[in-house]
Amino acid sequence: MDTCQDEIKIASLYTILQVIYTQYLDNAMLLSLLEFIALQLRKWHDNDISVSDLNNDTLALTYYPPMDWQAISLAKPASLLPHKTKLTMQQRAANLAALDMPDDYWRVFKHLYFRNKDIPKDFNRLVDQLRHTRSMQVKGKGVCEQDIWLWDEKSAQAMVILNSRSKKRYRKWLSNIILAWRV
Repeated sequence: MDTCQDEIKIASLYTILQVIYTQYLDNAMLLSLLEFIALQLRKWHDNDISVSDLNNDTLALTYYPPMDWQAISLAKPASLLPHKTKLTMQQRAANLAALDMPDDYWRVFKHLYFRNKDIPKDFNRLVDQLRHTRSMQVKGKGVCEQDIWLWDEKSAQAMVILNSRSKKRYRKWLSNIILAWRV
């Protein structure tokens, strides 16, 4: 992702996220990307279209660097599944749960998907459950969540990207025992 504005590029969501996490370190850029993806996926879902194998590698974005997002395409166009009936919240949740992003940005992504309105409780519970199940089955690749450091210009500080449950997952048991001993 160069800073040159005159050439259009195509890259997978996975690749773009890795570049944001390791080179740009910019919260605004990531939020812009998440908003674009959430709204595009919402349009597909509202038109009763889901993606059979949706994940960070199957979504490809066309953009002008560094963050002028133009279009989303799929690595395999055959993976678009038109439905004859309206997509249920369960189908939407199952479709979105395969996307991989840090916890706090996942929370933001869900709000963007519902256009900053309340997230239905059943959807929220189900998508988080499916996402947790998937994360237990799939070994992480790319940048580890605890190593991601993004800067927010508006607040002039680094963003917190992990929720308390994820922070506990990375915490070492020995440090907990030492802390308990000191207390």
